[in-house]
Amino acid sequence: MCVLSERPELVIVGVGNRYRTDDAVGLHLVAGWQAAAGGPVATELWEDVDGAAVAHRLVELACPVLLVDCAELGLPGGAFRLLDGGKVQEMATRSVVSTHGIGLAEGMQLAAALGHAQPLWVFGVQPFAVSMGETLSPAMAAQLPGLRQAMVGAVKEILRQREA
Repeated sequence: MCVLSERPELVIVGVGNRYRTDDAVGLHLVAGWQAAAGGPVATELWEDVDGAAVAHRLVELACPVLLVDCAELGLPGGAFRLLDGGKVQEMATRSVVSTHGIGLAEGMQLAAALGHAQPLWVFGVQPFAVSMGETLSPAMAAQLPGLRQAMVGAVKEILRQREA
């Protein structure tokens, strides 16, 4: 059951750790979206979550969800990919996708096992750095405007797919 006051078409979730430089990119991107939120989209910020917490919250929401997170994608820093939940879980069987200890993909698998049957996507951003620090790396900070535009495009595509 979606616990929000009105059932949104999509919940956009920023995931990350504010004290690990670029690991906070999902939090920054979604916090920027929150300032202009409205319409069929709701937002949440999940700081310092592990896979079990991800699974728990996904089951609570029972809504379509876009997770925005820093991810090890094997790409140049600042590059991004929009992946459906199945692709993320497939990648997790081959390699580590998440920069979190207990990964996002494992949390998604657990949520599915617990009955979350709604569509999931991950907007993953390749970090430049995930060292200790309270700010994004200068290189990632410079990428934020382009990443925000890309995220808006991803949300529009997801909403278009949901209408079809």
